[in-house]
Amino acid sequence: MQRRCAHWWLLGALVAACGPQPVDSPQRDAALPDATSFDAALPDAPSAADAAAPGPTRVRVHYDTGLGHRIVLRGDGAGLSWDSGQDCQWSDGNIWRCELAPADGVIEFKPLVDDATWARGTNWRVVAGTSTDIYPHFHATVGRLVRHAGFHSALLGNDRDLVVYLPPGYDENSAARYPLLVVHDGQNLFEPSESATGVAWELDAAVDALVAGAGITPMIIAGIANTGGDRLSEYTPTVDAELGGGAGATYLDFLVGEVRPALQAAYRTTGGRVGLAGSSLGGLITLHGCWTRPSQFERCGVFSPSLWWDDGELLARIAADPDGAAEHAQRLYVDSGDQGPSMDGMTATAMLRDLLVAKGWGDELRYVLGIGHAHDESAWAARAPDALRFLYADPARAP
Repeated sequence: MQRRCAHWWLLGALVAACGPQPVDSPQRDAALPDATSFDAALPDAPSAADAAAPGPTRVRVHYDTGLGHRIVLRGDGAGLSWDSGQDCQWSDGNIWRCELAPADGVIEFKPLVDDATWARGTNWRVVAGTSTDIYPHFHATVGRLVRHAGFHSALLGNDRDLVVYLPPGYDENSAARYPLLVVHDGQNLFEPSESATGVAWELDAAVDALVAGAGITPMIIAGIANTGGDRLSEYTPTVDAELGGGAGATYLDFLVGEVRPALQAAYRTTGGRVGLAGSSLGGLITLHGCWTRPSQFERCGVFSPSLWWDDGELLARIAADPDGAAEHAQRLYVDSGDQGPSMDGMTATAMLRDLLVAKGWGDELRYVLGIGHAHDESAWAARAPDALRFLYADPARAP
């Protein structure tokens, strides 16, 4: 451990040279089909500053109500009322078209089926005079888990289980597509009985709650189990003189070249880049992947990263890299606790935060220090909802 601390003074000098400014701190088995992929963009965020000149506002509600039912909007602005609904017109493809009266500013609304059953989750917001597409659900309150046992990697030459969380509404609204979040150490994410420590992050329950009340974009989560003996090697980007490892690049190739296309073929994802998250060594390989492959990873959850690995090689690399926030175009969540023998790497993680701020990261970065938190699953479970709320905040939904 003394060797791993030897170069921190050099990293501190690199950070100081940048002149940072501080900132506030039910399962079933399923087979995957052959891999295909596609791209689809997430909608742009409306804002009051972008308000258009007065004109009609068009809302397209994508939902199959079934024969004899209708969609209405209730809301505030553009002639809407929260007391009774304005009818929308059905069109081919089960798209309900709603044209609102000319207005200024931001309109807040929610669709209902038969002017009786409200859409789940928080209200939508749209800039007056623009058009928007929404994909609501009205009945589902919880998601579900699907297990893909024995997923084989030709690149790594091993097998592992994948557990996929499908959010509320996935089965109810077949028109909706979702971003994909890939998380390491999949055994520890959902079921306490499968976790190595008996404590799970319970991400399924966390997302269920966030979708219901926090205005996030629902996501598909793929928990990628580690294989035990290969974990250290797969989760480390370089070779440590004492501990070895260093197969992280091949592991990332596995995620991008084998896992991602298989899941995008099996599920209704938005295609393109995916989110990546993990803790400890999983946080290390997440940060490495997001920093070196921004064209493949869009939202990154870095929990208690093992930045001590290989004498702090990754932190030194980031310090020396001329790229800044604009070159990465990502949202990045970074955290640590402050308890335990190493205080959960708090010093190095704060150093990482300062480096990123110096490189121009602002609102797209969130740094959290877990007061009283140690380096364990219970701490990551406690901080995960806040991370997901930041990474998947939907500006088109009320928080």
